Formats: sequence, structure tokens, C-alpha cells
Amino acid sequence: MNAALQGAEAIRSWLWVPAESERKIDKSRASGGDAVILDLEDGTAPANKDMGRSIAQAELKKGGFGASQRWVRVNSPADGNAWHDDLRAVMPAAPDGIVIPKVSDPDHVKSVHAAMGAFATLHRVPMPQLAIIVTENASGVLRMRETMAAVPAGPRGLAAAFWGSEDLSGDLGSISTVDEKGELLDVFRVARSLFLLEARHAGLPAADTPFLGIKDLEGVKRQALAAHRTGFSGMQAIHPDHIAIINAAFTPTVEEIAAAERVLAAFATTGGGAVLVNGAMADPPHLRRARKVLARVRKR
Repeated sequence: MNAALQGAEAIRSWLWVPAESERKIDKSRASGGDAVILDLEDGTAPANKDMGRSIAQAELKKGGFGASQRWVRVNSPADGNAWHDDLRAVMPAAPDGIVIPKVSDPDHVKSVHAAMGAFATLHRVPMPQLAIIVTENASGVLRMRETMAAVPAGPRGLAAAFWGSEDLSGDLGSISTVDEKGELLDVFRVARSLFLLEARHAGLPAADTPFLGIKDLEGVKRQALAAHRTGFSGMQAIHPDHIAIINAAFTPTVEEIAAAERVLAAFATTGGGAVLVNGAMADPPHLRRARKVLARVRKR
């Protein structure tokens, strides 16, 4: 990831890494992921939470992640106060961002954000970015708009939102998230669509769920390309081998760049309204899309 583009909007790939595993964290340093997330929640066994906090702090201070942003997933405020212990451990090491899981109460976002600010002041480190996972239970899905507005969007506020369906499946009691063809079942497809709409309404980058087939690289590619076409800004990953595929899927192609440049050139000759580009009509929405494509290219 080019350092010229700061913040979560720059992130194509988010790599989850168990905070309790020094070996996996070390491997993540060379993954090429735009962001590496040290996971103190599901990625760290309950008996290993204190060890995970110590390792996370040490590895963040050790550095060596190159251009990758360094994020930490804390435990959910819905499950108690472990999240505060997580922040106490990692904030002295100045992480780039914090992820809150299983969010269904806007007040939880406000509490974590306030604690982040207090620890940042105490340790004289920059305020991290904040990301939330709001689709891990039915309450979270139904309160997405309220939760995404809990703190202002921006680099010192709420910076990104993650889509995920596995925990939602457990909350609903679903046997699976997909049908016999591998397509999302209706309830999850609706939730995913609503999530993307709400995230973009709130001005947040939206990260798609990871592909769970570790060795199915073609499956990773299919999902990443589909997510990019749909409007997601990036995708989560559970294995370093998925990173290059995801980065490629969310990087504008030569053809996309050329098409965007043609749109900008066509609009440059008019005062606005609609124009013809290669014999096809293009209007202001096409111009906005072209600008977004070229902005990502120039900032990488």
C-alpha cells in the first residue's frame, strides 16, 4: 500500500492474525497485506488472553510490518470489560487502528472510542482509527445505521466497517449461510446488501468477509472480484496466500484506468451534463466513479 494514501479507505486487504501466535504474526510481516489485524478476540483462546495482550504489545513495538497498517481487534464490550484490558495493553505501542467485534449497541462504540482517546493522551501516541463489525447478530444488523453514527466518521473517529456472516448464522440458528450452489441464502444476502448501503451512507469503507477455503485460490479470486464490482472497498483474509489475490482484485486495471481517463477527458470539454464516451452516454455518476478510480491509482 502506498503511504501517500492514509487511512482505512486505502486498505484493500485486511489479514486476520491470532495475537497469541508469534509465528503467525512474524509471517504476516511479509504478507503484503494493506492491514494486519492482531486478533485478541476469537483469534486468542480464553486461557491465553493475557499472553495474547503481551505478545500483541511486544510485536507492535517490534515493528517490521513495512507499509502494512497495524490494527488490533479487541474483545467485544457485549462480553464484558476485557476490551479495556486489551486497550491498556496495546495502546502504548501506538496501533494504527482498533476493531470492535459484535457491536449491537451504539454506546459500546462511544465507550471504546472514548477509552482510545484517553489512552492515546496518557501515552502520548496518535489516536488510532476505529472499525466496527456490526453484522454478527440480529440486533447488530437491525441497528446498523444507529451504530455507524455513534461517533463521527473520519481518521480520528469511525473509519471502516466489516461484513461477516458466520457469527450471524450462529445467532440466527442457521445451518449454513449458503445454499447447495454456494450462493448466500436470502437472509444473509439481504443483510449484506443492507450493510453495504448503510456503510456507504455513513461514508465508511466497507470490507467484505474472508473466503474460508484456505487452498481454494480461485474461490478467493471470484469472491474478491465480485466484492469489488459490488462496491466493497476491500476484503478480509484469514491466510497470507490470499493477500496478493485480494490486492489485485481491488486495484484498478489498465482498462479501468483508461476508461476513467476517457470519461474525465470527455467531461473536460463540456460544462457538465451528459457526454458521449466511445459512443455511449456518460453522466455525472460516471464522472464520480471515474474520479474515484483515478484517485486510488494516483495515491498508490
